[in-house]
Amino acid sequence: MESDLYFTCNTRNFARDVSGAQRHLVWRYLFAHRYENPASQDGFLTAARAFHGAETFLITGNFQTLGTSVIYSPSSTEIALSNEMMGYWARLAATGDPNGSSAVPWLPYDVASENILQLDDNIVPLAGGYRNAQCDFLSTLPTRGF
Repeated sequence: MESDLYFTCNTRNFARDVSGAQRHLVWRYLFAHRYENPASQDGFLTAARAFHGAETFLITGNFQTLGTSVIYSPSSTEIALSNEMMGYWARLAATGDPNGSSAVPWLPYDVASENILQLDDNIVPLAGGYRNAQCDFLSTLPTRGF
């Protein structure tokens, strides 16, 4: 619920607010990858699953410490995912559109379709949104105290 309240639903609300006619396109993604190799003795990275900010290491291709004191050794799948993600971000920065090359199509977000690109070992487009029922419910609650 906390992830929905502070991350998922806030991101959805923001995407809804800034998308639409006469505006720039919005590209929404869901990072779902769980790091495969433990980078610390307590196995924090694998136990934490897909946590807030975990995608930045793949976007930059910098796996040196991943927030731990141990140098992380990415799997071949993680290197491939990182290369795909760097491609999306580079094309978006260069052209305003992350699509191109042989990448899985990343459809722009709009309120009707709720398109999201799920970034994991297999990159897949998700039409219809992510955790919409939870976000719709949370939007009915008073915002005081959140």
